[in-house]
Amino acid sequence: MAWKMTEIVVSGEAVNGGINSRDDSVMIEIPFNKKVSIGDKITVDGDEYEITGATDVAARGETLMLEVKNDKPVSRRARSKAQ
Repeated sequence: MAWKMTEIVVSGEAVNGGINSRDDSVMIEIPFNKKVSIGDKITVDGDEYEITGATDVAARGETLMLEVKNDKPVSRRARSKAQ
């Protein structure tokens, strides 16, 4: 999936950021915020995520790349009975 720009609620305030989810991996990019820390909860499109990692992109204090835990169950296809 490609990056999707959306509103993200972090530390009680809404910011514009991006989300990229693929299978069970979710990456979120937001403007730099010193209040963000590992274990904090953020909300994206009504779904809550827990921050498991944060990287200051290019070490310039402009953008944070957040790794988050996605607790949503992964839907599986039913196994085909044909052989």
